[in-house]
Amino acid sequence: MMDRRLLAKLSQCAWKVLNLYLTQAVPYDDAKAGAAVAVQSFGDFQNFNSHLHEICTDGCFYGNGSFKVCPTPNPKDLEDLFRYEVFKMLKAEGKINDVVIENMMNWRHSGFKSQLVHLLYICNYISKLNVVILKRYLKADNHLKPA
Repeated sequence: MMDRRLLAKLSQCAWKVLNLYLTQAVPYDDAKAGAAVAVQSFGDFQNFNSHLHEICTDGCFYGNGSFKVCPTPNPKDLEDLFRYEVFKMLKAEGKINDVVIENMMNWRHSGFKSQLVHLLYICNYISKLNVVILKRYLKADNHLKPA
C-alpha cells in the first residue's frame, strides 16, 4: 500500500464492510449507520504502516430518529470481509492478481487484524431521557426558582 492514493480507497473498504454489517443486523429498510474513519500511514518507528482508526455507532438510526443497537460483531468475520474488499480493490487497481491473492490467502498470519473496543455510546434516546430527568429535577427544586 505504498501508493498513497489508495489510502482513501482503503477507508472506503472498511466503511463498506462496517455499514453492511450494521445495516443488515437491524430489521429496518431505512437503517443508517454512522462512522468516522481516519487513515494512519505510519507505525511506532515512523515506518510506513497503513492502518485505520474508526469510531462508529453500535447500531443504526431508522424512522424518525429512533436507534437500534446491533449485536457486537465477531472481529474475525469483519477481518475476513475487509480482506476480501481490500483484495478486490487492489486487483481492480491493477496492484495484485489472482496468484498473489491466492498466495496471501494461504498465509498463516493474514496481516489483517481488527480490534473492537467497546466504548460508551450516547444515542438520541439517552439524550431524550436526560431532558425528561432534568425537567423533573427543575420542577422539584423550588430553590432554583427566582424569589
